Amino acid sequence: MTLKDTARRILVGPPTATAGTVAVIGGGDVAQVAGLPDSIAQAFGINVAGDRVSRFEAMGIPTVKRARNIIAGTIGTFPLVCTRTAGDGTVTRTPRPLLTQPDPNTTAQYVLTWTVDDLIFYGVAWWRVLARDLQGYPAQAERLDRSRVRLDYTTGSVYVDGAPVAARDLIRFDSPDEGVLNVPGTTLRTALLLEAAVRRFAVMDIPSGVLKDTRAEGANLTRTEVDELLAGWRSSRERYATGYLHRSLDYVPTAFNAQQLQLLEGRQHQALEIARMFGLAAGHVNAPEATGMTYRNGEAQRRALVDESLRDYMTAITQRLSLGDVTPRGQAVDFDLAKYLRGDKSEAIASAVAASGGPVLTTDEARADLLDLPPIDPADEPAPAPQETP
Repeated sequence: MTLKDTARRILVGPPTATAGTVAVIGGGDVAQVAGLPDSIAQAFGINVAGDRVSRFEAMGIPTVKRARNIIAGTIGTFPLVCTRTAGDGTVTRTPRPLLTQPDPNTTAQYVLTWTVDDLIFYGVAWWRVLARDLQGYPAQAERLDRSRVRLDYTTGSVYVDGAPVAARDLIRFDSPDEGVLNVPGTTLRTALLLEAAVRRFAVMDIPSGVLKDTRAEGANLTRTEVDELLAGWRSSRERYATGYLHRSLDYVPTAFNAQQLQLLEGRQHQALEIARMFGLAAGHVNAPEATGMTYRNGEAQRRALVDESLRDYMTAITQRLSLGDVTPRGQAVDFDLAKYLRGDKSEAIASAVAASGGPVLTTDEARADLLDLPPIDPADEPAPAPQETP
């Protein structure tokens, strides 16, 4: 344990035993930082509550929702495969129930999508083993919502729904970074403020303004009287289109409108910043892009998305599932991207013809992996043409 971790333990303390609370190792929980000065908290990497944004708030930002769906939703569609490498270098696929359908109560796409969601937002994801095969390796597992998991710093124990769970029955996935919600949320908070500003202009029947006291003399209104005046003015304008003011008051509209406040430009800028936060190209979230972008066909765009945005989360999952407590020695887990990267039909046919009939793929493998076609039935093959006798 480093000095930083020790100081964090002293300042924050172990989490309470209340069921449903969450404590993430390596990151301070805001709920536990009670009365800790902001300067000390920031010095030890503990985020200040005012900068934090909840997942519920973050998903209310359209750009965040789109970025999450592109990353988690796309990875969720990739099939997981297990391969075995023989001594002569031959690679063969080995069927594994855990990869085909981890949770018997839902689909593999759901499990993978929400596992990536946890990695994106919180930096850690959990599976609990439900069943094992004859060799003792996991055959079924459920993805655990983070609200169900609690870590005890003192004993190192893990609790699920308030009950302790053996370490061998848990599969923990660690993200390559700390998670979007575990860093200061100034970018997301600014986006929320812009959305709130747009909403205020959307529901505003009249331009914002100032009620001005036109009396040359007289005592100013008290704070309570001002609040009552503004509340009455707002209530009346919500009920009636026409307003009335005493002769001692004057309504002065402000000079700013939505265009002058550059709300559209501000939202576009925040969309670009959020795209950078999620590691996506601006075009994926419809944010304004820089000029000079080169043209990419469909296959190149998908490959760039995998390499630039998805690979880190994919590797976090496949390397964890390839460890010895999940997968037998000599086997490895990976995502099958053949169908995703195959391009359009003409490109897929060209790839299938080039790869089949040689050491890369057999004809049946090329038909199945690249073209979604069944193997050729020998009975359907045309009979060879009769040869003429000389």
